[in-house]
Amino acid sequence: VYILDFLAENLSADVSDDNVQRIIPNLAHQNPAVVLSAAKVILKFMDGIENTDRSRSICRKLAPPLISLMNNQPEIQYIATRNINLILMKWPNIFDKEVRVFFCNFQDPLYVKLAKLELMIRLADLQNVDQLLAELKDYAQEVDITFARKAISAIGIIAIKLEQAAERCVLAFHELIRTKVAAQYAIEEIVIVIRDIFR
Repeated sequence: VYILDFLAENLSADVSDDNVQRIIPNLAHQNPAVVLSAAKVILKFMDGIENTDRSRSICRKLAPPLISLMNNQPEIQYIATRNINLILMKWPNIFDKEVRVFFCNFQDPLYVKLAKLELMIRLADLQNVDQLLAELKDYAQEVDITFARKAISAIGIIAIKLEQAAERCVLAFHELIRTKVAAQYAIEEIVIVIRDIFR
């Protein structure tokens, strides 16, 4: 970990592809800290790549090891989601077909669920919006009030982010209210979020 962190801090712009190929096997390491440190070095290397095909091929190697971190304890999952969130800010297409791995499990602690919600919002696009809405509607019916409110808010953020999906988001809210499964606090949150969508 110390060696990889040192490399990440002191990587020169003209580092060779061979050196990066030596670091890629560390992505398969059992220790999550080694995986994250190796990812940091590779992402630093990608800053200097102008060839989009080359960077896309490296991204394909980078996504699965980061996703595999989601099978660890909640604390590691949380650190992985925060790091993945930062990576998505710079390379938004790195996990474009992987939204399902960030769906919440019922035994996840609240802080992991909220971090996963952030990732789902960031990964939302017109191809996966229906899948996301179905999942978020389930979350909106959770007994945990904080999580249910955040799920409703997430639907609103997706509606604002993807204008073509706004109507589908409003219909999801309509379904929640019409089926009478939504609690009073959920209906209050839905009204606030719909106001923001219309605005």
